[in-house]
Amino acid sequence: MELNKLLPKKNNKITRNRPSKKEYYKEEQNTIVQKLNDIFNINGSNNVVYLCDIEENKEMESKVIDMIDSVKLTFSCSKWGYFRNDNSHYFSLVKSIYKNAGYNIFSKAIDVTRNDERIRTTKYIIAKNIIKE
Repeated sequence: MELNKLLPKKNNKITRNRPSKKEYYKEEQNTIVQKLNDIFNINGSNNVVYLCDIEENKEMESKVIDMIDSVKLTFSCSKWGYFRNDNSHYFSLVKSIYKNAGYNIFSKAIDVTRNDERIRTTKYIIAKNIIKE
């Protein structure tokens, strides 16, 4: 008989002594998500954002760009696409924040009519994840 099979297995999991950013900055992260909800007018009855509206509205972009320092402080974001690529659209930052906060983001390519002109754009549906992991 092999001796390894008889000995009990040890738990090799390393425990953290300090809390993660998700635990430590929980309130600040919720505040940032609430600010994004206000910027994009996301609430209980409206959870849809159109890419054409995002690209046209420079005020939304400037408000999100102004939050970058607080996002870097409160989120573990070194692997997010926005910070890894120099030419990323600011909405990739928004999507990463929502995903980290437990939201699901669904996208669909659609045609919308604006000013009697048909525009091909992307529709984003942002919904709070109701299933806890």
